[in-house]
Amino acid sequence: MPAYLLDKSVARRTIEGLARVRRSQPLYPEQVVCLTLLYAGARDRFTAYITPQSLHIMERLSARDEVRVFLAEVEVIQVTRYTRRWDRRLHEHGFTREDAAILSLSTFGTDLAGGILGVDAVITLDFPFIKNFHTHKTTLNRRLRAMTRQLPAPFRHASLPELWQPTRALAELS
Repeated sequence: MPAYLLDKSVARRTIEGLARVRRSQPLYPEQVVCLTLLYAGARDRFTAYITPQSLHIMERLSARDEVRVFLAEVEVIQVTRYTRRWDRRLHEHGFTREDAAILSLSTFGTDLAGGILGVDAVITLDFPFIKNFHTHKTTLNRRLRAMTRQLPAPFRHASLPELWQPTRALAELS
């Protein structure tokens, strides 16, 4: 089953959509797509992860029904030994602090049981992040291979995730 890391923009639109559904208000197109994605995850089409930072923010809002619904459908990706090293290297390619953290977690993060290493894709609505990633993807792959060659298993098998908009993630699940 695929594993996707939902960045904060997707999480926000999903929670906003859940709130609008609860109030019987019309949804914006991004909210529809994000809710459809959450529904696919709830139907075990993929495992959805969020970052520890996103969880920290949402815990403060956990009194809201829509936040509890969202948190019931996602898991928190965990930092591993090489996450921070990769994060530092990503900064050299113009990634913001937040984007580098997401990309490094999606490359080296794991679940609570330690059953995965990285995710298949990061799902985001952040177009500058996607553009920067695709601009540097070849260099990043080369740099990651050089770094992982020296690492013990399972870390030597780490690979870059894809970076997709929610519509692309849904298309991949079809």
